[in-house]
Amino acid sequence: MAQNSIASSIPAITQHDGFFEKLTHLGANQDYYTVSTFLTDSTLYRVDTYRLIDKVNPYTSPATINKVATHQGQTKIFYPTGQVYLTCEYSHNVLHGPLVVYYADGSIKRRERYKDGDLLTSQCYTPQGELQTCGLLYRAPQFMGKPNQLKRYLAQRLQALAKREQVRDITITLTINELGQIAKTAVKSYSNPANSELISTVLETVQAIPRWKRNRFNWQPATMDGVAIEEAWTIDIRRKQGFLYVYLPHS
Repeated sequence: MAQNSIASSIPAITQHDGFFEKLTHLGANQDYYTVSTFLTDSTLYRVDTYRLIDKVNPYTSPATINKVATHQGQTKIFYPTGQVYLTCEYSHNVLHGPLVVYYADGSIKRRERYKDGDLLTSQCYTPQGELQTCGLLYRAPQFMGKPNQLKRYLAQRLQALAKREQVRDITITLTINELGQIAKTAVKSYSNPANSELISTVLETVQAIPRWKRNRFNWQPATMDGVAIEEAWTIDIRRKQGFLYVYLPHS
């Protein structure tokens, strides 16, 4: 499928609970686009840049090429006043290049540099401009139970379905909210892309995940600059030689 067809199939404005997104296509082939995220009162919250790239689907015969979006280019996040809070660069979905965090008055709070997702240098400043020790800028969601218990649970619940439906891959993307709850679940399978039984079974399995610790949610939320944020947590499942292998994000 041509890039123009892919790009034009993406809705210009997408409504969500509490915010909406506006897409603007860039470049002669429209293979780049920006996503501007606005709060319900139309306050601009952030702007991200993406690129559509080719990805081979090995689960079809012959193998097919799909267009997938990758985080590529500049991202900006804003204070409610419109002042820039954070600016950074992405390359192939990971931080690559400078990252700068600002105080509300526009002075620099943190300056970092990344290469292929790895932090190279970091300097932090007080509101008065003096150097200070840097705390952790970003922390991914943390599963609060034992990872092997979650792996066994998912494999046991999904093994029979995967064998019966000849499922070779499952990707489960959990959206973990600021409290550590699962706010949303997305299911994808390249080998069985339209299998409604697979999707419903995975959703039921996720909903039935037991609490590993009494009176506590299963995840510690992600944080950005010390503030809890909503973030994705992706589980990859592969079936090899009749067995399911579950891969969790690094903690």
